[in-house]
Amino acid sequence: MRVFELTLDKAPLIAELMARLVPECWGDYDSTLKMITAPDKIGWYMGENAETPKGFLYIKEYECYSCAEIENYGYDDNGMFAAREKIAVLYDKAEQYALEKGLRIIRTIFGSTNMSCHGKKVTDYIEELSTLKSTSKGYEYMLSRGYKLAGFLPNCYGMNEHGIMILKNLCE
Repeated sequence: MRVFELTLDKAPLIAELMARLVPECWGDYDSTLKMITAPDKIGWYMGENAETPKGFLYIKEYECYSCAEIENYGYDDNGMFAAREKIAVLYDKAEQYALEKGLRIIRTIFGSTNMSCHGKKVTDYIEELSTLKSTSKGYEYMLSRGYKLAGFLPNCYGMNEHGIMILKNLCE
């Protein structure tokens, strides 16, 4: 597979892919197109050619924090949403881009329902982070890439559905 830059003229292809893969997360075609064409988004997609994307990933830069945030990603695995190893080349591209821009951190918010904190009210965030467990292959994959648990966003996906911030220090 080849990697291509996500440009304004190719954004409709990615919006269609996103709307098809997980419409309940990203919304319909119009809302995904608006999301990925915002001026602060930088992204890439992969496919056999530039007209048939199979996977995508885009980030947002936070220069003031020397950080890039992976905002969305996905892969069409025969009509099913996938990520992890399937888009490793896109994770590599985002990390390389961040390094070249002089950013020191890349992060993402992980929202897997396979985390021990989901479904319960959390009031002591430090305690919850110290005992957090997961059976998610996606979370384990990100840890294998050098990402580490860094924070907690309570209720960001709904009541008692929490966001877990993981990050990779690109200076190590």
